[in-house]
Amino acid sequence: MASIRENRPKTAEPTWSVLYRHGNKQASKTFDNPSDARDLKVLIDQFGADEAFRMRAERAAPQGITVRDLAERWLEYKKRDLTPRAAADYRRDYYNWLDPFFGHRAAAYITEADVQTWVDRDLSRRLGAKSVGDKHAILHGMFKWASARTRGIVPHNPCKETELPKKVKTSVKGLTMAEWLALREAFYQVNEDAADLALFLASTGWRIGEATALMVRNVEDEGRMYVDVSHVNRKGSGVVAGAKSEAGFRRIDVSAECARMLRRRLIGLGPNDYVFTNSASPTGLWEPSTFRRRYWAKAVRLAGLGDRKPTPHWLRHTHVMLCHTAGMSLPEIQRRIGHEHISTTIDVYGRKLGEAAPEVMDRLDDLLSGHGRQVVAGSVIAPELE
Repeated sequence: MASIRENRPKTAEPTWSVLYRHGNKQASKTFDNPSDARDLKVLIDQFGADEAFRMRAERAAPQGITVRDLAERWLEYKKRDLTPRAAADYRRDYYNWLDPFFGHRAAAYITEADVQTWVDRDLSRRLGAKSVGDKHAILHGMFKWASARTRGIVPHNPCKETELPKKVKTSVKGLTMAEWLALREAFYQVNEDAADLALFLASTGWRIGEATALMVRNVEDEGRMYVDVSHVNRKGSGVVAGAKSEAGFRRIDVSAECARMLRRRLIGLGPNDYVFTNSASPTGLWEPSTFRRRYWAKAVRLAGLGDRKPTPHWLRHTHVMLCHTAGMSLPEIQRRIGHEHISTTIDVYGRKLGEAAPEVMDRLDDLLSGHGRQVVAGSVIAPELE
């Protein structure tokens, strides 16, 4: 703890010295007025001597742009890359989680230690690892943009070396084939509209917001049927043009069973009508929360899957597993489910998609046993693999 000592020399004005420990040594700083001395004492008691003097130097230096001003400029710039909803989410997260800690401070003087303290003290105690990473990504994006040589708004990005909490990976959830068949049968006992929607989700791997926004004009029936993502049904916003990412705008073919269901639903509809509607809704538009609460939960119970606690998103995972079992490659799966990068597909599903196809294992066995192709001194001497 620091302390203050008042000095009253006989031939000069009084001064006030702040006494503190710096390392293993006693140190002091003298001021001409008591308020500056009290301010330093409070900072040393709260943050330590080094941080206290850095903070005082920051206050005394020309302030320049604040973090709040920087955030506003960055958010305006990001509008060209984001949907209105995503932009609103970024703004909400900034003002809820970043502004209270950083907003009033000069952006040029934010340090790596400041960012680490924010993550450790303000975020990690209240949020999970993924949410901490999401909030940190906003700050990182702001400073990366502002520190680019083409802008030079701040001298550096203090977010580069932040140690973030580790995400605990959990196993990807999906239904087995037997579970899916039981759930499909249960759905047709509960509600036919809901059953058709569930079949589409399992057949395409689409997110429920994408499926409930599907319009007739986005279905192409050329003998083989294709569906296109062009709109998303967002909570609070309704159906809006867009997708989760550029890769989300995708065109995929559907299975024969799904195509038969779609043809049945398309009868009598116009190009701008929605394919999946809920007869119990005043607008006819499916609300994902209604699907889950009124129909999904009941079908899960009827199918005997209550102990597994599946969610509608499990059908997306189930689709990926079925595609892999059918022999689809990872790049094909990536494009089909709309991941921007294949690394996302591998990160999410890699542990579940590690099983090699039987024919691949047969060829490996041939090689290991010496019955397949062999190379001696650079020449192939064994028979070709079948």
